[in-house]
Amino acid sequence: LPTDFEYFYVHETGHNLGSYHDNKYHCTGALPFGRPSDCEHREYGNWYSVMGRSFLGNHFSGISKSSFSSSHPTKWLDSQNEIWIHNSQQIDIDPIETSSGNLLLIDFDNDMKPEYTVEARSPVGYDIPPNLLNGEQINVNLDGVFLYRTYDPYLNQTPLTLNARLVDAHNTGLSTFFEENDNALSIGREFYDPVLGVRIKARKLTNGKFRVFIDNT
Repeated sequence: LPTDFEYFYVHETGHNLGSYHDNKYHCTGALPFGRPSDCEHREYGNWYSVMGRSFLGNHFSGISKSSFSSSHPTKWLDSQNEIWIHNSQQIDIDPIETSSGNLLLIDFDNDMKPEYTVEARSPVGYDIPPNLLNGEQINVNLDGVFLYRTYDPYLNQTPLTLNARLVDAHNTGLSTFFEENDNALSIGREFYDPVLGVRIKARKLTNGKFRVFIDNT
């Protein structure tokens, strides 16, 4: 957002409407998601959401929009925009920047808690990313599928609480800000969670939608 005032105004309004922070699940090693001992929670770690740091994107995440819908009379997402699945499927979704009445968010779970949520992003309008960060040139990939680790059974929380952690689908194990410019599950990449045995990949269709393949067989 252009100014600190605008960022804090939108961020705090998000809290008032029911949203938590958009965080990051940072994992070391070559896999985008490894053993829980290899990963750490980073508060505000999502640079693509106004409920995170908002350095590279100014939109609310799909999880935030879903939180608004459950806690506020003015629904942002309804049953046409969000779907829960429990097994392997192929689903087409629109980027969350669009105002269409089509599907925007996928919740995938094993035990009635969303292990992952899946959304698509495109560099459209207000969500066009910067090309400079801290005075350095940066090439931001905001055209692909974003994955979030949500309810995390490894934290031993009772009860389990929703915690939106962006998973880096292009993990290099680095900790610099240049690591944050390419977190999307883009065309040709496959995400694999060795703990849950979940594979996710996507491709972009000619109509701007993304086709998401989720396999937990």
